[in-house]
Amino acid sequence: MQVSYHPRASVEVIAEVAFYDERSPGLGNAFRESVDRAVQRIRENPMRFPPGPHDTRRCPLAQFPHRVVYRVEKDIIRVYAIAHPKRRPDYWQNRV
Repeated sequence: MQVSYHPRASVEVIAEVAFYDERSPGLGNAFRESVDRAVQRIRENPMRFPPGPHDTRRCPLAQFPHRVVYRVEKDIIRVYAIAHPKRRPDYWQNRV
């Protein structure tokens, strides 16, 4: 299944990679790999994670407190946010 990122979700990945790299060199790459693994899990079974607001689902990242917020639309998985659950919860809902 094809994956499409909302433009702001792509910016969030870049920003978090930079944030984690500032904390510890290489940690940003680990974050990006964690996002990639989560998206792969979503692709393998998009309905695996419980539904949330606006028919979205949230896949937690391994090793990081973020979640991939996505929705399945026909043959496309749309990623709306890479969200930290304690920072501005549900800020991404206007993207859906």
